[in-house]
This record gives sequence, structure tokens and C-alpha cells, in this order.
Amino acid sequence: MKAALAEDVWDQDLSWQPHGEPAVRDFLRRLLVRLDAARPWREPPLRALGFDRWEEYRQGTLLARVRLRAPSQDRLHARLRTVPGDPDGLRGVVLRLGSGDEVALIAPPLPDGREAHLMVLPPHRPAVELPAAFLAHTECEPERVTPERPARG
Repeated sequence: MKAALAEDVWDQDLSWQPHGEPAVRDFLRRLLVRLDAARPWREPPLRALGFDRWEEYRQGTLLARVRLRAPSQDRLHARLRTVPGDPDGLRGVVLRLGSGDEVALIAPPLPDGREAHLMVLPPHRPAVELPAAFLAHTECEPERVTPERPARG
């Protein structure tokens, strides 16, 4: 917003609306002051991060299996995207949860993709705590998540 205030874009972007340039700029300045005063903002419950660390997550630690519904009925499923350049055509999303934890949800291509793997990278908090954070921040129903049993050594 600071950049928008500094730019001279009135003729290209803002001249269509019924208020004059001084009134709009004054409103934007006041809005910016109120937003700055409200800091720190609460972390959203979850946020998609992109595929920069995809290969790491693909080889990460399996925490749980998540049963998916049709994308139109499942917010998590609707967030899955085909991973660019993935040789297997996997779909996924890397999420930062409101707790600060980062996880990835990885699913096979449709129409077979009705189960996703919840993956994590080290270092992370104890694996038994992460599925609960996932449930809390995604609002996924607990019966859809099956924690992976740790391998016995």
C-alpha cells in the first residue's frame, strides 16, 4: 500500500471511481496507519507456501494418511495442485500452519488420488504432536486422519 501511495497511478488505475485523488490518498494513508497500529497480526490458520522445497518434502517423514473427499466438498483437497515438473504427476500443497509448523500434503494424480500423505521435514516438534496441530489449523475431521505408526527399531 505504501508503494501505491508513492506511485502516480491516478490516471491509469484510480480515475474510474467517484472520489477525487486527494480523498482517496487520504483514505489510504489513514488505512495504512490503522493497519500498522494493529500489528502484530495474528498468524492465519494455514497458508500455502509454494513448491520451492518440494523434493525435500517428497522424501520427508510420513506423519499420517489423510482421506480426501471430492475437491468441491474438501477445502484441503481443493488446495492441492499438480506439482510442476513432478515425474509422477503428484499433486500437493506445502502449508504453514498457524502453530508455525510446516507440513506438506501429497496425493497421487486424479482419479486415483483419494488419499494424501501428510509429510514433515526435520527439525520438527515431536511427530505425535503434529497431527493434532494439523487437525486444529485445517479443521479437518479427525476420522479422516490416520497417524503413521513409528517404525520399530
